[in-house]
Amino acid sequence: MFNLLKIEFYKLKKSKIFYFFLFLVILQAIIIYIFSIKDFSKNLNLMNGKETLVYMFFIQSTLTVNMLIGVFASDYIVTEFTSGYIKNLISYGHRRTSIFISKTMVYYIASIILAFTVPVVMFLINTARNGYGEAFTFNSLVVLIRLFFIMSLIYIAIGSISALIAFASRNVNITMGLVIALDFINRIFNIMVIRKPSFRWIFDKLIFSQPSIVLQDKATAVDFLQAGVISLITILVTTAAGIYIFKKEDIK
Repeated sequence: MFNLLKIEFYKLKKSKIFYFFLFLVILQAIIIYIFSIKDFSKNLNLMNGKETLVYMFFIQSTLTVNMLIGVFASDYIVTEFTSGYIKNLISYGHRRTSIFISKTMVYYIASIILAFTVPVVMFLINTARNGYGEAFTFNSLVVLIRLFFIMSLIYIAIGSISALIAFASRNVNITMGLVIALDFINRIFNIMVIRKPSFRWIFDKLIFSQPSIVLQDKATAVDFLQAGVISLITILVTTAAGIYIFKKEDIK
């Protein structure tokens, strides 16, 4: 397992697609920053660190980060099947469970990097420029750690769905198509909730909805607990299903 993890981290480090997607999320943030200057109420240049962190995490749900995380699975996971790399690992005696876990673990780390880079960088810049927004105490540190922890869980859960699709389909086009379709369906649900609030109780239980719930000002401990439970259930179910499917697949 340790050797597999070392190999996966090395491949991530050398992945041009990963750096290209990282460039895209940074470029997206620059565009948002420029347009925010025209809106005084959402001017990132004037926000303190705490406001910036929450705002950047919040708007990512409406941008392309989730979709980029999913599309990255088609390159990082699916191409390993088409290139014969997975087949070679199996022939060398590596257990399929170890292959699945090592590959998804590094993929999840890449997903967190893609999702966290812009919010964290903007948070540090605006904290240095405009202050944190309140006296930074031990309680403030606990709140930050809680936020980073729950957001990590959420993005791992979102990534686990894409990983499952990638291992199940072993097809780049199918993986990308399903990932984009899920993102499109999520956006439709957002519109439906606005027009028909009665759908909110369903919408609030979806993993894709959890960032907007835990990032709202009135978020409670129950909201964080719900997000954590939904994330863990999603990760456990997709991991169990992914390992089962991978074990049953005929790798050629």
